[in-house]
Amino acid sequence: MTPQLHSRSQWRGLGEPGRWATNAIMFARFIGLVILCCSACGLYASSGSDLSSTNQETRDAAARVVRATYIPPPRTNWDSLIASLKVGASKSNILHLLEPVIVRSEGGGGSGTFEAQQYRLDDLWILECDFDHGFIGCKLFPNALDVWAEPPPRFTGVWTTYHVNGQKSHEIRYRDGKCDGEFTSFYDDGSRAVLTYFITGIQEGEEIGYFHFGKVNYRGFYKTNAMIGTWTWYNEDGMVQSTQDRSKT
Repeated sequence: MTPQLHSRSQWRGLGEPGRWATNAIMFARFIGLVILCCSACGLYASSGSDLSSTNQETRDAAARVVRATYIPPPRTNWDSLIASLKVGASKSNILHLLEPVIVRSEGGGGSGTFEAQQYRLDDLWILECDFDHGFIGCKLFPNALDVWAEPPPRFTGVWTTYHVNGQKSHEIRYRDGKCDGEFTSFYDDGSRAVLTYFITGIQEGEEIGYFHFGKVNYRGFYKTNAMIGTWTWYNEDGMVQSTQDRSKT
């Protein structure tokens, strides 16, 4: 698949099909640790830290409180940083300026000499930097962190986790400690982002990615954790954007 570097639907939660479910959990586990550490330092209220509780009822109650009380960090926090990033600077110089504030890299992509990289600055804002023989510009956009909570060993049932703003992040069905059934992720506004399926921990069946407004962004099938058959990507108007035959890769 050719990276769609400026498609918010891909940058904001969908990622690359074929790696999405595993990466989503790995990233969310990392953020769970960040939230716990911040809570210990008094940087989050108790309801915020409870989003990483291993008790589902505690997480659900905390999410209700956070949804009603969450105050997002203002974009203006980053105005001076963005103003310091000068067009024409080398990538190493840009990273030197960003290093003190980056929470984590959010990945990137490119083609030819063009490259776009994304960096999380806080629990809401992500900075995308574009490079082509040097820095050519950037954009800042909101995407709330998700907070992972590890289910108990051999857990059976539906496991729900949340974003730091209290909106649902993941809803995963487990059986005997393994993903089994629907695995759904959500955008930070609560709308569905990706629906995929597992059988005893193995990804099997259809995966569908969605735009924020509910229409299908892409769809395809898995067999034994591998993408198979024809995968299709759509424009926001529902017209086919591209297809890829995974049996030939």
